[in-house]
Amino acid sequence: MQGGESCVGMPGRVWLLSAVAAGVLWVIALVTPDRGARTDAVRGGAFRAQLGFEALALCAILSHAQGVSGPRPEPPGQPFGAPVRRTHVRS
Repeated sequence: MQGGESCVGMPGRVWLLSAVAAGVLWVIALVTPDRGARTDAVRGGAFRAQLGFEALALCAILSHAQGVSGPRPEPPGQPFGAPVRRTHVRS
C-alpha cells in the first residue's frame, strides 16, 4: 500500500502503547460485573483512563502527522516574508 507525502510510517511506541492500554482498559470496563459501589468505581476509572489513553494516542498521531507534513520551505531566491510579485495583468 502506497501513500502520499504525508503518509510516512507510524507514530511510534507512544501511539502503540496508549492504543493497547486503551483496549485493555475497555475490556476491563466491559467484563467487570455490576455488583455495587466498588465495581462501579473500577468500571468508571477504567472508562476514564481509557479515554485518557485514547486522547494520548490521538495526540501522538496528530503530532506525527504535523512533523511529517510540516511547513513548506520558501522558494529559492525569495527571502522569508518578502512580498510576492504578481505577474498577471488585470484588464
